[in-house]
Amino acid sequence: MERRRPTSRTTTPSGDELGFVPGTEPHRNAKAPQQRLRSFAQPLLLAIFLVTSLRITLHPPSVATLSNHRGGRQYASINDACRGYQGILHIAQGDQEGAAGTIFFLFIVNQLLYAHEHNLIPWIHLNNASHHIYDPVVHGDRGSFQTVRVRDTVHAAWSGFRDPIADKHFRFPGPPKWNHTHDDAVVSTIRLQPVTVSGTGVWKSYFEPVSAFSPNDPSCQQLPMVRLSYSQIIPGLHLYCPWAVRAWRYGGMPPTLRRNDVSYDEWFHPMRQRGGQIVQQYFRFRPYLLQSAHRANPSSTHCLAMHVRHSDKANRRQKIPLSQFLPYVDAYLKQVPSGTVYLATDSSKVLQQLQATTQYRGRLNWQDEALRSNDTTAVFRMTGGHHETNIQVLVDILAMSKCEFLLHGLSAVSEAALYLQPTLQGNGHSVNLELPKHASVHDFQRVLQREYGIPSNAN
Repeated sequence: MERRRPTSRTTTPSGDELGFVPGTEPHRNAKAPQQRLRSFAQPLLLAIFLVTSLRITLHPPSVATLSNHRGGRQYASINDACRGYQGILHIAQGDQEGAAGTIFFLFIVNQLLYAHEHNLIPWIHLNNASHHIYDPVVHGDRGSFQTVRVRDTVHAAWSGFRDPIADKHFRFPGPPKWNHTHDDAVVSTIRLQPVTVSGTGVWKSYFEPVSAFSPNDPSCQQLPMVRLSYSQIIPGLHLYCPWAVRAWRYGGMPPTLRRNDVSYDEWFHPMRQRGGQIVQQYFRFRPYLLQSAHRANPSSTHCLAMHVRHSDKANRRQKIPLSQFLPYVDAYLKQVPSGTVYLATDSSKVLQQLQATTQYRGRLNWQDEALRSNDTTAVFRMTGGHHETNIQVLVDILAMSKCEFLLHGLSAVSEAALYLQPTLQGNGHSVNLELPKHASVHDFQRVLQREYGIPSNAN
């Protein structure tokens, strides 16, 4: 049976969030309008069209339109993996300063969203631009080169919008600049262009491929390869794109995307939906990481995860004192006798303090032998062996995602756990202690009572 993907879609905007909405086709009235109404109707329709065009720019397709196919799906033969796509998106880089949580769960996710928007089959082979995740020993060239032959290579055009608050124009990557038509002669009459990449590509050290793309597949060789420029990735996608996912309100974002008029919960909701669906469809961890996460957090029943970041924490964020976490931890352990706590932290001092607390002994899990900081030095700056720090971050993310509750601050690592475990996203299952308005300990206790059927007078 032939497997095909849609090659186009028409979208209409939603009025209640900066998010995606399902596509719809325009309705055509079978009856022609009366001649005497045309002079009134045409200017009105033009105005509606202009307003709608702006809103479509700010409201791309819904998560409901994302493909139901999982990355790496199986095919009947090697010759149809790219059939039905318009091109290949080579995901080659994130930003220079991002670490594992940011690169893998924000920059990769946003480029996968771009691939969905433009019907491109994604292929991840990262270069060394993101030097906090690139390990020259593990991911380096070592004389290793791979040549992929494709129809041609193309870049993306720029899209954008004018922010009415800032009175400034912001640009983000738009459709690919196709330089062929789909009616061109078959690929056998076209001289294929080589694209050479070096090293391991980083991604495959931790994850399975996100698609069935193969350089030896004739259906892939018939397609052009799309590459986003560095400036289209950052600031384009990361700061200025209306449908990108983000871990907090970054400095430099357009005011209409920062949405300071709404709560963080409302702001996060559509992004977590999009990010969660992309991660559920595409991210498949290597077995050794899953096994390491189980060893770090063997809990098979109830657990509370806490992410305490105490080294570097920049870009308008604050470090949350451990003392703010502990009342929630105490409430959880009191009301859930079988529950355990998983600690993900970059601070050796935090781990030592909790290990020394008598009431937590036997109920606290953490990742053994992980590199941690004694001060404000970021862990990824303490070593050139970024492969090991990548593993440690990914194991913490997986271990936290096994839990039913999460205490955290503003962080890409915390968002990654929320993407992996959607049940953490609502109903009081996660508490962001960095936000001015967050659930109190009493609110948290009521959630526990509701979830576990604990009588309200059990306190």
